[in-house]
Amino acid sequence: ERVESNKAKWINIWVKRDRIQDMAAEFDAGTREATVPSVAISLQAPLAQRPGGMESPRDGATSIATSPGMSVAPCAAAGPVLWDTFDNAKTGLQFALRDAQVEDLPAVHKMVYDLAVFEEEEHQFTLPLDQLIRDSGLTGSGSTEPPRFQCLVAEQSPGDAAQAQLVGFALYFFTYSTWEGRAMYLEDLYVRPEARVGGLGTRMMFLMAKIAAVRGCCRLQWQCLDWNETALSFYYNKLRAEERVESNKAKWINIWVKRDRIQDMAAEFDAGTRERRPPHAPLA
Repeated sequence: ERVESNKAKWINIWVKRDRIQDMAAEFDAGTREATVPSVAISLQAPLAQRPGGMESPRDGATSIATSPGMSVAPCAAAGPVLWDTFDNAKTGLQFALRDAQVEDLPAVHKMVYDLAVFEEEEHQFTLPLDQLIRDSGLTGSGSTEPPRFQCLVAEQSPGDAAQAQLVGFALYFFTYSTWEGRAMYLEDLYVRPEARVGGLGTRMMFLMAKIAAVRGCCRLQWQCLDWNETALSFYYNKLRAEERVESNKAKWINIWVKRDRIQDMAAEFDAGTRERRPPHAPLA
C-alpha cells in the first residue's frame, strides 16, 4: 500500500462526468469569486483583437474557445493553447493560463520541488530536469517520442516582458477506465504562495474540468494527502468533488511497486522463475 515516510496516506478524489460538465459551464460563465468574467477567445481572431487588446504571452500561442465534444490536441502543431486570461480583482494583476512550452519547464521543475517540500517528502523528488524536458515531448525537448504528460502554466503579467513570471502549473495526463472510457488524471497543481490571493488556484481547477469536458472524459481524478485538511475542505466544499467511494461503500487502496522492486520483478521475469512457465523465449 502506498504510505509515505511520515505515515501519510493518499485519498482518491474525483469529479465525475456531470460535475465536470457543470464546472466547465461555470468556467465559461466566469462565475468564480474575485475574477472578471472569462474572456471568450476565438481561434480566428488575432490575439491583439481580443477584448482588452492584450498580446499573446508567448509567440505562436493559439487562443481558443472550446465546447464539450470539440477535439483539440494539447500542444499540437498549431501551437500551444492559450486557454484563458483574466484579471484578479483583489490584486489588480493579470494572468494567462496556457499550455507550457519547453522554456517554461525549468520553472515548473522548481515548483514541483516546492510542492514536494510542502508535502514533507522532498527527499523523494529525484526527477532530473532533463528527463522532465524529454518526457514533455514539446518542441525543443529533443525527444521524438510521444509526450508522457500535458502541462498548463499560469503566467503573471503576461503582457509585460519585464514583469512576466510563472506562478503556477498543472501537470496532467489521460488514462482509461474500462468501465466508462477516457479519463483524466491530475498529477500536480501548484500555485506559488504569493499568487494565492484572489482565486487563481480555483480558476485553474475549473480549467482542468473544462479541459476534461472538451476531451470527453468520464472523470477527473487526483489525490490528496490525508493530513491536508485545508485542501480537502476546498475540494469538497468549493469544487464539490468527492472522495472516490463506490456505491457499496468500498474504497480503493493505492498499491504500488517502486523502481527497485520493478527491476527485481523484471529480472525474475527474464530468469523464468515463475511456476509452470514454459521455456524462456527471447522477446523481440
